[in-house]
Amino acid sequence: MDAARPTIPPDEFARRWRRVQDLMEAEELDLLVAYGNDRAVFGPAHVRWLADVPVHFEAMAVLLPPSGDPVLVCGPESDQYALRVGRIRDVRVLREFTHPDEDYPFSRIESLAEVVTGLVGSARSVRRLGVAGASSLVARSRRELPRGRRRLRACKHSAAPVEVRNGCHCSGAVAQG
Repeated sequence: MDAARPTIPPDEFARRWRRVQDLMEAEELDLLVAYGNDRAVFGPAHVRWLADVPVHFEAMAVLLPPSGDPVLVCGPESDQYALRVGRIRDVRVLREFTHPDEDYPFSRIESLAEVVTGLVGSARSVRRLGVAGASSLVARSRRELPRGRRRLRACKHSAAPVEVRNGCHCSGAVAQG
């Protein structure tokens, strides 16, 4: 029965990553965070589009550097699910997506700063950060995003809502903030 279901070829995801990275280069973004939560019928599907993972149960995000492969971050109860169904092989459990009063003895938990440092060398080197799905981003995770010279501000445009530190990316134009 699975063979009859429509599927996206695996190489399509690498093309998507490269296209997004080309846009990141044009906008001089140091990192893109594409956030998705478990509201399956509400909100954007950034994680599904970049990783082929339908987000259920816990929040997830795809961290895409200017070059190379992305990293998918999720809570401790979704990492094996993401590895099984998704197209991103580097899946990490994010501290900011855990419950503060729970222990997770079978998970290696990393902070967002640790993951970002592994991707781009240092969280401090992120001067311009794109955030897709920022309006859905939980406050605890939002506080941990790398800080640029200016504060993160929301893009109010409906065409392509992506928040950018040091500016706002909307439909190919940058409005400085």
